[in-house]
Amino acid sequence: MDPGQLRYRVEIFLPNTTQDTDYGDMSLSTGTSYYRFSQIIHKGGDSGEENSVEQFQKVLKFIFRYEVFFKAIRETGLIKYEGENYRINSVRFRGGGNKCYVEIMGKTFI
Repeated sequence: MDPGQLRYRVEIFLPNTTQDTDYGDMSLSTGTSYYRFSQIIHKGGDSGEENSVEQFQKVLKFIFRYEVFFKAIRETGLIKYEGENYRINSVRFRGGGNKCYVEIMGKTFI
């Protein structure tokens, strides 16, 4: 991966999650934001269901240079790009040594 390919500035938001002891529900609160540059690959669209409503999904693949904080990314994280929030679906670590990079798949409902 060439450094010139990392040209899109995105915000990675990792909320703090706590479990309510009474009912077992998870609650999200303010967390940490990271601003990083990434390469973005549009993976097309798909239809999906959210809250029993059929909607169109926009799918992007974000590629970042590896940093230690990427190990803390969970499925509850969000990536904000061009005013849209993308929910993190998967995180893959590729390469090795100083050529390691991270691929994150994100989906948003439109």
